[in-house]
Formats: sequence, C-alpha cells, structure tokens
Amino acid sequence: MDLRELGIGSVLAVLLGSLSGPTAAQGPEACPKPQPLAVAEAGLRVHTQVMVRALMCKTVEEDRAAGRPTGRLEAPREDGVHQTMDPRQSAAMRAYAALTERHRTRISGWEREIIAKRGLSRFDRWRTEAASDTARREGRMSYGMDAEGFCASARGQVEALMRMSDGEFVAAVTAAWCVINPQPAKR
Repeated sequence: MDLRELGIGSVLAVLLGSLSGPTAAQGPEACPKPQPLAVAEAGLRVHTQVMVRALMCKTVEEDRAAGRPTGRLEAPREDGVHQTMDPRQSAAMRAYAALTERHRTRISGWEREIIAKRGLSRFDRWRTEAASDTARREGRMSYGMDAEGFCASARGQVEALMRMSDGEFVAAVTAAWCVINPQPAKR
C-alpha cells in the first residue's frame, strides 16, 4: 500500500469519526478542491467501511438473538460460515442497505467515474482490495472493544450519513479528504 492509499483510507477515520464537516482550523484555502477521482475513491471507501461495520454488527446481533453474550469484538471466527449480505437479516445490514439506496445515484456515479478512468478489471481489483483493507483495519481497531458500544457508534454514524443530502455527503467526504491531505500554507 502506498502513502496515497493510506491517506485516502484515513478519510474513513476522519469522516466517520466525527461526521461534523471540516475539522481543525482550516480555512477554505487550506485545501484546493481535490480531483473528482480522489473524491470518488474516498466516497467509495466510506461506503465500504459502512458495509464492513454492518457485517461486524450483524454478527453481534446474531449472537444477541441466539442468547450468546456479545461481550467484546474478537478476531473473525474461522468457522466457515459465509457472511451474506441479505439486508433482511439484521438491523445493521438494513441500515447499510438504506444508506446505499439513499445515496445510490452518487455511489454509482463514483463507480462509473473510476471505471471510466481505470477500466472495469482495475476497478474490481481496487474495490476488492479496498474492502479487504477496510476489513483488516476495522478488525484491528475494534479488537477487544465492547461490541454493543461499537455497534451503537456505527449506527450513529450511519444515521448521520442518512441525514445528509447528496451535496452534504460529497462535501463531508471532500472535507475529510482535505484534512488528511493538507496543503502547505500560502505565503
């Protein structure tokens, strides 16, 4: 992973961590408008992180429904159970599906933009690598956390994204991109 990929991956932490628009004491000149491709990649990474968190919380919900303690998040189980993405299965997956539907036009536009620039096969590889990278990072960051607290936080983040208009969603992704890609001060 190069530094640019690491930086764009950090958009997730900035955006989903606060969801409050531009952070730090940056003026509007602190970051020139990023290229549309960078915003598209950052936006799809945000969408991917929401999916990964929904899958993690789906497991917590299933444990709770089965009467098993939810306790703390652990490394993924190697029990051979395939994670499906049927949104009817859990509240977390329903929230992910609703978010996807709410911002469907923007998300599919970002996908088309990346495909137009890089081609379908490179896009597919990038999307798979982004999902795998996000899953690894979320697994490491959440290991040992209180599962119920993690999922409550994830729900709050999805709810905040759901309240955003398309323009606000793009602005938040762009602002987060600018926070992790600061520009030198002009003299």
